[in-house]
Amino acid sequence: MAIDNVYIFEELDNDLALVSANNATDGCGADGDSIIVDIFNFGDATASGFDITYQINGGAVVTENVGSLMIPTQTQATYAFQQTFNSLAEANNDINVWINLPDQLLANDSITFNF
Repeated sequence: MAIDNVYIFEELDNDLALVSANNATDGCGADGDSIIVDIFNFGDATASGFDITYQINGGAVVTENVGSLMIPTQTQATYAFQQTFNSLAEANNDINVWINLPDQLLANDSITFNF
């Protein structure tokens, strides 16, 4: 038996994690495609009213506020960006998504995916 990478720390008030991200359209994409992310709240406080951002292929940065979405502690929620994009414009799309919350653990605040 081996134990490796054990971390002991106090629970944080604010700790949101992006656990998955994808585009909404199956297959080859669409002119009005959108990005959908799953966010888990590892923190002790309910998270709401924060900004979330994406960037496609190093282009313009798109930031939205999640509005009334509330994520209680130790739960997961799905957010779909309202701003659409043309996923057919490029053969490969590299998409970076990150959370803009005064968060105490930044390592899990971003995710990158390609399709």
